[in-house]
Amino acid sequence: MTAGVTVLVTGGEHFGGLAAVRALAQAGYETWAAVTTESSYAAKSRFPVGRLLVPDPANGALPFVQALVDAAGRLQVDVVLPGTDVALTALAEHADLFPASVALGVCPPDTVKRATEKAVLSDLAAAAGIAVPPTQVIARDELDNLEALDLAFPAVVKMVRSDVADRRGTLVHAGAFYVKDAEELREVAGGLPGEAWLAQPFLEGDLVAVAGVASEGTVITAVHQVADRIWPTDCGGSSYGRTIAPDVARERTVRQLVAELGWTGIFQLQVLRSGAREFLIDFNPRFYGTLGLALAARVNLPQLWVELLLGETPEPAAGYKVGARYRAQLNDLRAMAVLARSGSWSAALRGLLPRPGTCHPVFAWNDPVPVLVGWGRVRRTAAAATFKVVGGRQLGGEVDKPA
Repeated sequence: MTAGVTVLVTGGEHFGGLAAVRALAQAGYETWAAVTTESSYAAKSRFPVGRLLVPDPANGALPFVQALVDAAGRLQVDVVLPGTDVALTALAEHADLFPASVALGVCPPDTVKRATEKAVLSDLAAAAGIAVPPTQVIARDELDNLEALDLAFPAVVKMVRSDVADRRGTLVHAGAFYVKDAEELREVAGGLPGEAWLAQPFLEGDLVAVAGVASEGTVITAVHQVADRIWPTDCGGSSYGRTIAPDVARERTVRQLVAELGWTGIFQLQVLRSGAREFLIDFNPRFYGTLGLALAARVNLPQLWVELLLGETPEPAAGYKVGARYRAQLNDLRAMAVLARSGSWSAALRGLLPRPGTCHPVFAWNDPVPVLVGWGRVRRTAAAATFKVVGGRQLGGEVDKPA
């Protein structure tokens, strides 16, 4: 029942947050977007009934949470949903500041901590029977003598948890990085915050994911997907993906991991399918970048989450559309350019063919304005790349790193 229910959504700076705002508004909820910048995707969308500018939780949890508490009282909000890892952690730590009338989309702080710490996830995966690539912890004081650690290269480097504070105290989110040798690992890790990182051997395979909503460790519904192309092409996220039929064995292990974690809320679990084996590579405990693909497959995960928080019994999806497609336009063009440069012209040309019904993370015919935000980010990325080429200072990755 959606009439008269007000939902406040954070994370509209990213693809997943925009998809959630659209999904909840289309489900009939009075949806407000809490954003950290007026140039965010959700701030430009026509779907929220209003936009609320709040402090960035990366710069401090309490000001962010207090802004949401004040807004919840002023707007008579029924549900508050975190859209990023940082927002999730901040809300979980300060859940007691909200009145009992507000349903918060958070688990207890210890559960959130377990869900966002990569090493703990490895233990959970082992208990659930999901393989994990061999993982080695590297401390900062070991960077000068990496050769003594007997690491396998090429490798993938990750931070020990989803968000780590830098020297200024600002929380920084970073994904996984491909490194070809010890020198490159030293350079990448040295530029990341924290005092330790995780290193895993680089494995080739297909990026597969299972997304869903859970209640106290029980998965209510799940959607399976695979990435046909990713960006960056060595260690990135889906630039072109599609829903696939459920795999019974995969879903069984996913359900067991969610049960081990005791998770409540939306989630996405990513595995790398390498031959006949699958390896856990990430667990996203919030809105994720390809959320629009589940919606295109006719499963409204944010709506199910809100129904759960309101004490209703969500109706699990009887099934979902297999073959629904998703394309992140700019990233997919980059991925196809790499294919073409490597000589795979036929694959690149096939990728250019339009597919009716393909959804996109930002552009939508019934909500076109947010794409202007994307073009602004493209211009900044292009300017940064040009500056780097003509001899500017070394830049630490892309200017825009979407969810």
